[in-house]
Amino acid sequence: MNVTPPAVTQRLRLAKDRLGLRLVDQWGRRMVLTDEGNPLADGARRILDEIGELADTLTARRAVVSGHLRVVALLGFGRRYVAPAASRFRTIYPGVTLRLMFSDRPAQLADDAWDLMQYGGRLRNSSLIKQYLATNERHVCAAPKCLSQAGIPNEPRDLLKHKCIALWEDDEDVTMCALIP
Repeated sequence: MNVTPPAVTQRLRLAKDRLGLRLVDQWGRRMVLTDEGNPLADGARRILDEIGELADTLTARRAVVSGHLRVVALLGFGRRYVAPAASRFRTIYPGVTLRLMFSDRPAQLADDAWDLMQYGGRLRNSSLIKQYLATNERHVCAAPKCLSQAGIPNEPRDLLKHKCIALWEDDEDVTMCALIP
């Protein structure tokens, strides 16, 4: 028990004083439990065994990933990348309840509505922890007639001469121009 004999004696004395019962008889260096001390010792053993079992159960649970995870992502990215990754995640960690929400405005959601967010653009909330995932490539597509009317763009500012469809994500212009005739 990693306790010195005097410490055991003191603890027995405290238990005796608290309960008002004689728990042990002592003859020299020998101690024998009394009729009152035997059931107390048996009950204490059961309690210690239960505490040990509880500790084992909690330790085993710590090794199992479980709980709830709420993930918010931009609609296109979520459907293409997050949903398949979430499916693989659930296979590996079946104890996790996973809730996916795909939106074109994820940053407009309350902070307590999600645990993990995929976001495109500038991060406005500096209290969040961010991790860079990938570049967000943009492609310019045009009909030949449109190019003949407004010219072939060589740099992004040349697109100002064209009629474009702009893609807005989270109230931020992340323009993916599709030129319209």
